[in-house]
Amino acid sequence: MNQQIVSDHVSFLAEHELKERIKREELECLVSSNLQMRRTALISQQRETSVKDKARQAYISDTEDIQRQFCDQDRKQQKAIQEIKK
Repeated sequence: MNQQIVSDHVSFLAEHELKERIKREELECLVSSNLQMRRTALISQQRETSVKDKARQAYISDTEDIQRQFCDQDRKQQKAIQEIKK
């Protein structure tokens, strides 16, 4: 009788430990998956930030070029007006 109780108890403990190990492995898999998703999101965010920064720089550069062109045109027009006034 005692031997049967001990055997049942050991069997129950082994089954419980197996279930706990399975749960731990599932949780580790979820954690690993979550970390991979976080890394992917971070990489995407960094790429987006990089693209935005490049676009901002290109916009600023284009705006400065256009301003220079307008200033050159204005100088030429002012010079032409001065020539006409003489």
